[in-house]
Amino acid sequence: MNVFEQRRCRHSFQEPSLVDKSDHTPLESFDCSPRVAFHFILLMLAFVVSICRSSEAQEKPLQKDKGQKQAAVAERIPIRMWIAVGGSMGAALQASVDRFNLSQQEIRVEASQHNGYGATIKEFQSAFADGDPPEIAMIEIRSVALLASRGEIVSLEPLIKQEQAFDRDDFLEPMLKNLSWKNELYAMPLNRSTPVLYFNKSRFREAGLDPDAPPRTWKEFRDAARLMTRKGTEKYGFSALPSPWLFESLVLGAGGELMNKDYSKVEFVKTGSAVLQTWGDMIHQDKSARLGTSIGDFISGEAAMIIESTALISACESSIRDFEFGTAFMPYDPGHKPSVATGGGAAVIAAKLPLEKQQAAWRFLTWASSTDQTAALSLSSGYVPVRKSAVFHLTREGFYKQFPHYRVAVDQMLIAHESPAVPVWSHSYGPISKATKEVLGNNVPAADALAEAATEIERLMQQPESLIQKAK
Repeated sequence: MNVFEQRRCRHSFQEPSLVDKSDHTPLESFDCSPRVAFHFILLMLAFVVSICRSSEAQEKPLQKDKGQKQAAVAERIPIRMWIAVGGSMGAALQASVDRFNLSQQEIRVEASQHNGYGATIKEFQSAFADGDPPEIAMIEIRSVALLASRGEIVSLEPLIKQEQAFDRDDFLEPMLKNLSWKNELYAMPLNRSTPVLYFNKSRFREAGLDPDAPPRTWKEFRDAARLMTRKGTEKYGFSALPSPWLFESLVLGAGGELMNKDYSKVEFVKTGSAVLQTWGDMIHQDKSARLGTSIGDFISGEAAMIIESTALISACESSIRDFEFGTAFMPYDPGHKPSVATGGGAAVIAAKLPLEKQQAAWRFLTWASSTDQTAALSLSSGYVPVRKSAVFHLTREGFYKQFPHYRVAVDQMLIAHESPAVPVWSHSYGPISKATKEVLGNNVPAADALAEAATEIERLMQQPESLIQKAK
């Protein structure tokens, strides 16, 4: 089910917008009646139809007769694209591929879906070693530096220099984080998200809390969780997911760093221990939180709060029936500014391809990241648009005014922080995941668990250059 269907009424956000402050609508006037939703769906459908029409008109070569057109189709350059995700994002990317194939006659992109980011990168590396990689692969952003350091993907800089119309400055600045290696861009952003706070506004009211003022700090968050926990029932305050991605944001929101500036040492232990220990104490002392499994903990109504990806807003909209929910910035430590890590996928071009193949792959990626196409991708998937012009377009069309909870994703993206852009960091998630599970699941002190994770990551940093190449 896409983002147009089954909109819930009065989802809200709490932070001031950084997108277009003149276009904000007070919550009191937020109308999600069937009539308004119907007209908005028509508006968005008209927008998508206009994209399809414009796509068909772009770059169509002149054909003198039907025979020549059929010959051109037969001679198209085939480009394989591996899509790492399914669901709404996978469907949105397939639709983008279909639109591109209809828009011109020189290139044919053949998309196939694979089983997640981890499996895709392993399959890509195996195919590269065998000399037959896909021309384009969708990978998790933290793997870009690893593949670039191993020479398995190409720098996009030479292709960018040949593309006078390419506007790098139009990308939202955080969208290009973790996509470079040695100051050169190696990947194009596709789908990006940040973790946000999802909260049950109905449970807030029942506990005597203001549903339009969700917690901003971890102390407020812990207090709210206690108030919304009902002893002897399945109703509790917070579903704590043992996620290394969320842990990154815990550190950043406490004013800490994950590694030092020259990427020679891990630095998350001291800062990360305090916040992660708070989560552990909420589970094992307060009994106001539980070890989380998925967004389903929140959708079911059992957990009053959860921190999860902005990409799941549409899932909450389509699934929640019995209560009203809101979204807000992820809490942070007092005395510091909110900051989060980004996540998501990017497109890379395999190395050692014929120049014709590289240029054809690049042509598709520039087309797919154009204003109209990235706006359509966002509308279909719920992810944040990667271009400023796409955000402004959706703002002008009334999308964020009608559905302000999606604006939370955009606003928080603008304060996002880069994860360490070095090959070793793609291997760090295993040790960090183990540490978070130990703290939240087994009540191991956070300082001990994280110290062990840091030791393992620094051991990986000492691996031979052939396995993990360090930044120079």
